[in-house]
This record gives sequence, C-alpha cells and structure tokens, in this order.
Amino acid sequence: MRNSLVHSSLAFGAVFLLLTTVPTFAAPSHPSAAANLPLSVTVLPPVDAASMAYDARDGYLVLFGGANVGTGNGSFYSNETWIRQAGHWIQLHPVTSPPARGYGAMAYDDRDGYVLLFGGRGNSPSVNGGLNDSWSFVAGNWTRLITPIAPERQIGPAMAFDSGSGKVIFFGGETRAGWLRNDTWQFSGGNWSRIAIGNLTHSPTARKYAAMTYDAKDGYVVLFGGHGRATLPLNDTWAFSHGTWRNITNAHSPPAGIPGALVFDFKAGYVVLFGGLHGGSWRNDTWEFSGGNWTRVFPPSAPPPTGPVAESYNPVASAVVIVELNSGSRVTHDQSWSFSSGVWTRV
Repeated sequence: MRNSLVHSSLAFGAVFLLLTTVPTFAAPSHPSAAANLPLSVTVLPPVDAASMAYDARDGYLVLFGGANVGTGNGSFYSNETWIRQAGHWIQLHPVTSPPARGYGAMAYDDRDGYVLLFGGRGNSPSVNGGLNDSWSFVAGNWTRLITPIAPERQIGPAMAFDSGSGKVIFFGGETRAGWLRNDTWQFSGGNWSRIAIGNLTHSPTARKYAAMTYDAKDGYVVLFGGHGRATLPLNDTWAFSHGTWRNITNAHSPPAGIPGALVFDFKAGYVVLFGGLHGGSWRNDTWEFSGGNWTRVFPPSAPPPTGPVAESYNPVASAVVIVELNSGSRVTHDQSWSFSSGVWTRV
C-alpha cells in the first residue's frame, strides 16, 4: 500500500520537488469489509480521549474507545469501534475487541497494511495506570499482537507512521508509576524495537499528550507540544528522520500546552494544527506547518474551542477530519468537522 511519488508545490516563490514515500490512498481493496460484519447506523456519541486513524486498506476512518461523556458516565472508557464511511458514522460489533481505554495511540501502519492501536488508560485499577498491549485492525476485525518486547504501559503517547522508513514511530507518554518518558520506539512487521537516540540533548524532553504526524512534503515526522514534567506546557517542535531527532523550534510557534489535532493535509501539502489547551483555556485556532515554519491562519468559521480531538486525513473527502471531544466547560459536542481549502465545515 505504499508508493513513491514526486510532489511539486509552490512555496516562498520557488518550486520544490520532493521524492518521498507516502500512503497510496487508492480505492479500498476491501470496499465491502464492513458490510459482512454486525453493525448499526446511529449517531456517534460525544466521546473524550478516543483514538482515530484512516484505514487506507479498507477505505474508512476508524475510531476506538474513549469515555462516553454524553451519558454522564464519562469517567469510564468504552471499547466501541466506529467507522466513518459515505458521510455516516457506523458502529461495528466485532467478535473480538481490545479492552476499553482512553488516551491510546493509533496510526495506520502502511507497510503492514493495518491500523495499529497501542496502550492508553483502562478502567480497572490494574490498568488505570496504563496499558501496553498492541492490536491490529483490518477488514473490520481486531487481532491482539503478541510481541516479544514493547514500550512500557503508557498514557498519552504520540505515534505516527514514518513513510520515509516505512515504520510506525512511537514517543513518550506517562508510565503506570507516573513517570514521563522520552524514549523512541519503532514498530514494523508485528514487532517493537527501541531506537537508541544517544544523550538526551538529541531527543525531545519527556512528555505526554504531544501531537505527532508525518509531514509528507518535508519528509519527516513532526512532534509538537504536550505536557512535560510538573505539567510544564511545551510548544517546541521536533523533526524525526533516519533515526534522529532535530529541534526545529522557531520563535513564531503555536501556544504551549496540549495540542488538539495535528495531521498532514495531503490536498494542501502542509500540516494542520487545530485547538488544544493553553493556560487553562481551550482554543480553536488553526495553524499551518510547512518548510519548518508555523503560520496561523484565520478561516471564516471554525469548530468550537476544544481540547485533544480524534483526527485523521480522509483521502475520499480530500479533507482533514476531526471529531470534537469536549470543551473547557464540559459542554459536550457530538460534532465532526472537515478542513479543506482553508475552510472548516461541519459534516
């Protein structure tokens, strides 16, 4: 499901050609994968701390878990699986599902051809401090992946598929003991391996709730923000490629704190950042990241201020898609929004 493409774009008055490996996003190879599964078409409930990724093999967005804040039972996480297809949210009922969780990491593993789910916070006391199980999702079914080693039990790690190396990259999170991590792992062929980065100056500082995505135009994984030790809000920007982290922070950056959505917009050719938590306030600002620089943009309308959201790029709609999880006042939103050509639209 991978393809080498030459991307041509205009930036700063010059033409840049980039040879990179990016998800194909071709027509679904199994367009009827969900049709043969138990499912129900209904309204997606407002959820907090869910995980979402685009399943390029089967051609739909996948959302898993989170706390259903619409029922007043928001302190307990679910193990519901939802897909978004043809403009509708559909709940699947797989025979096997991962345990309930929130704040898990999810990314589409383009090399292995499935959505990968790892870690998060469970419901019972034994897993409330974090999970470290790995699951694959393909053709509407979940499968537990038994790996010889894996990252520690983590809450709020960052994870993205690195098209340059063909591996899923995993960073940070909070352990069951409450320690923040700054180790980097990679996942490929059903196995985890830790990447030796060297001394700490060559890696982002320990953190949780950072945002991470692959910048297909500039050819590296981008990590932004999060909460550091003593809940210190961060707004540094890092690039990861060829097994190495580089600090690419500049003076003009989004506010420090927990970022909302961070996803590469294949249609526009830049990374989009939306919302987040800064100084105790929820935001609904929109930023573009391209060529190592952040630029704030001002769409004519925007989703309500929100904290961490479930986000992905939907190539069928040629748009960034986010699912609103909550607002600072805990007024819940069962809203889905798309961002295309610089405009936010409720869908």
